[in-house]
Amino acid sequence: MRNPAERLNDIVVAVTDAAALVARGHSEFIADPLLIRAAKNILAEIGEAAKGIDDDTLSTMPGVPWKNVKGMRDKVVHDYPDIDLDLMWETLVHELPRVGEAIAGSTPIDHPTGCYHFRPSLTGEARDIFGSDPRLLVRGRYLQSRSLITKCDNATLKAWPGGTLVAHLQRVSARLATGSSASPTHHNLRSWQFPIFTPDNSQTQGYALAMSELIGRRAESLIAEALTGFRVVIVNGPRQTGKSTLLELSARNAGSLVTLDDRDVLRVARTDPRGLVEGYARPLLIDEVQRGGEPLVLAIKAAVDRAPREMGAFVLAGSSRFLTVPGLTESLAGRARIIDLWPLTQGEISAGADNFIDLAFGPTNDLRLTSPVFLTRPEVMSRITMGGFPAVQSLPTRRLRSAWFEDYLRTLVTRDLTLLSAIRKLDDLPRLVQLLAARTAQELNVASLARDAGINGETLRSYLALLETIYLHLRLPAWSTNFTSRAKHHPKVHMVDTGLAANVLGLTAERLSTPTTQMAGPLFETFVVNELVRQQAWSDERVRLGHFRDREQREVDLIMEAGDGRVVAVEMKAARDVDETDFRWLAYLRDRLGDRFVNGIVIHLGERPLPFGDRLTALPVSAVWS
Repeated sequence: MRNPAERLNDIVVAVTDAAALVARGHSEFIADPLLIRAAKNILAEIGEAAKGIDDDTLSTMPGVPWKNVKGMRDKVVHDYPDIDLDLMWETLVHELPRVGEAIAGSTPIDHPTGCYHFRPSLTGEARDIFGSDPRLLVRGRYLQSRSLITKCDNATLKAWPGGTLVAHLQRVSARLATGSSASPTHHNLRSWQFPIFTPDNSQTQGYALAMSELIGRRAESLIAEALTGFRVVIVNGPRQTGKSTLLELSARNAGSLVTLDDRDVLRVARTDPRGLVEGYARPLLIDEVQRGGEPLVLAIKAAVDRAPREMGAFVLAGSSRFLTVPGLTESLAGRARIIDLWPLTQGEISAGADNFIDLAFGPTNDLRLTSPVFLTRPEVMSRITMGGFPAVQSLPTRRLRSAWFEDYLRTLVTRDLTLLSAIRKLDDLPRLVQLLAARTAQELNVASLARDAGINGETLRSYLALLETIYLHLRLPAWSTNFTSRAKHHPKVHMVDTGLAANVLGLTAERLSTPTTQMAGPLFETFVVNELVRQQAWSDERVRLGHFRDREQREVDLIMEAGDGRVVAVEMKAARDVDETDFRWLAYLRDRLGDRFVNGIVIHLGERPLPFGDRLTALPVSAVWS
């Protein structure tokens, strides 16, 4: 009879075998009866092994959903032969890796002799390694963050053509090796296994273990800096962008963390706010603070006023624009530093520099000497439809990502908006969100939008203000200067996340990859604008952003103006080829602004930087973050 340790090992081995099956890809899996039968056997084996483990052993691993694991065998047996293949696929690619990771994280693991580690990036070593074999791309998306890759059983890889992969891995490991101390149980790591097949796909030759770090946020350093100079730091941003995670990481070192999602804490915040504020060690980090309302704000204000020299006493996080929430009339002016935590930038996802604003205000030759990574149109459109929400980055199927976006919008409407305002007709909002997504990168025309939405203008304005408060969209103001007195003054509207916008519109990366798809251009423009809105927070150049359009229909997608009046103008074009006509309005601004005009840039889908005359340059889109 097998003991509990052996049964746990059986489950881990079965999870590894499941990873080998899903690496073939969804279409191959559902079309191959042998793969389906193998998957059923794996799920049945996992359930059977779990049922033979005693409760005392199971209780040492609370992170494993044992009830679901045990039920895998019964579900396969009872539903046979009509088991839902899509549900089975999602279990294999989404649930099993978590089970294996939780078990492995609770038991000692000895790294085999000869394993080594390295840290690739999606646009560097990882692309070279995993991009060469489409069977590994199904898991390649996990390498979008900085990851620790453990490569084992090196000898088996000699079957790869010419041994080039082995040679490259050895060069990378020699430069980036980090030793064998990393563990999947580390609080910042998640792990996945990548099966490696022989060239003829006949058998598995080895495995790579990818341990992906939580994606570092540039806001971390901004928060740390603000804590040294302000009594209160307010972290605002859309729901599900990592605010709670940042607070948890901050609370590890010192202080106290509470969340107003906890009913007991919320009750105290509303009935005895002073008791809440004074009852915890400082710094006090409060998540979902907007739920506490004005009494909590006043209690915090009174506390910091009693200790005016105590910096970093409070960190407040909320899923709305905290200072504009109706009822919060006390703004903590002069006491607080406000930091917006947006969805992930492409630089955070791909370990890029995220310094385009500073680069754009530098010498033109520096722009032209950059070496950004070339991304094909499908690759760019994949990034656009993925968006920047952290949770979406690890979802392996489009179906799961679509479900996540739908749940996200449902939460915004049924919870967040109803907490902020007594909206009379919730049914109006999904349609309004869809209309806003279809108008991303366009000037906001309230009358037209109200007509299409079937909402009167006054009600629409209040809805738009609320949707902006919860970071669904942002307004890019019109830019003008003395010579542009005939400029129009309507703001443009941009959805805050292109993945959400694409999902609302039912657009996939494949559809957007077709050049004739009308929404490709607006989503591409919004994609770039969002990147630069985020970079505003940490760039050395302090800039304001706007767009330009005059009554003669001259227009530029994005204007960045520094405090001293210097200007960078940026156009976006979702095409590979550019010519002089794409620069005509940039040249117009250059000639009118003279020395104030630093650079005019067309961001496009081409391969390399191209000069187009005095201070005019075309750049590949990855230059925005890499």
